[in-house]
Amino acid sequence: MDNVVKYPVQVREYKVWNENAGIISVLLGITIICAVAVLLLLSNFDFTQRVIIIWIGLLIYFILLLIIFKPSKVREVRKNIVMSTDKPVIEESKKPVIEEVFVQEPKKKLDIPHYEYIGSMQTRTYHLRSCRLGKLVKKKYQLSNNSLEFFKKRKFKACKICVLKKRKA
Repeated sequence: MDNVVKYPVQVREYKVWNENAGIISVLLGITIICAVAVLLLLSNFDFTQRVIIIWIGLLIYFILLLIIFKPSKVREVRKNIVMSTDKPVIEESKKPVIEEVFVQEPKKKLDIPHYEYIGSMQTRTYHLRSCRLGKLVKKKYQLSNNSLEFFKKRKFKACKICVLKKRKA
């Protein structure tokens, strides 16, 4: 029933350099420089012998670098296997299908009062609900009502932008 398809194996080889060898090579270089300097200071060589000793120190350093930084080979093998299955055959039944249907009741509207005026207890001014300044009043300082007399009794001032403009119009 299951079909297995095997694709050819993919092999990829590449070289990887040792990244941790950088610190070792710096320390090795400092050690060789110090050793050559001590050798030159403690001995009584002429100029050509000193140049030869420096070249030998450099040659030893480069040979050690080649050994330290020798790349290693990495082999990556990928195997791809694809499995496919046959679809099962479903026979239709002749029995009637009974389904339960749940009907949700419509949501009840909340009875939230809609006020025409908003007053600010902080600035002691009242605004129309649509006023841009009224929308800036924080909830804790809001006072709402539908009549102007409510705010006038409490000695609130009318907003110069929305309420006074509405009276003139």
